[in-house]
Amino acid sequence: MSRHTSRPMPTLAHKASGNSLHLPSPLEALLRLYRLTGIWTRRSQDRLHLKELDDHLLQDLGLSREQVEREISKPFWRG
Repeated sequence: MSRHTSRPMPTLAHKASGNSLHLPSPLEALLRLYRLTGIWTRRSQDRLHLKELDDHLLQDLGLSREQVEREISKPFWRG
């Protein structure tokens, strides 16, 4: 009869070097959230501006209308 020992599954919060749990401080978490919302806001605004460009400007950028439509259809959290 074999013995099966179970160990807890590691989570993303575990450090790669060991089992010590590392959680960000509240300030670090808040700064990460602030940066992330900034990225999402800029991405959303960039897509709105891209949507407003005419075909001549898109051609200068090397983009087709189809590429723009694909890009602006993405949700703000997708890069």
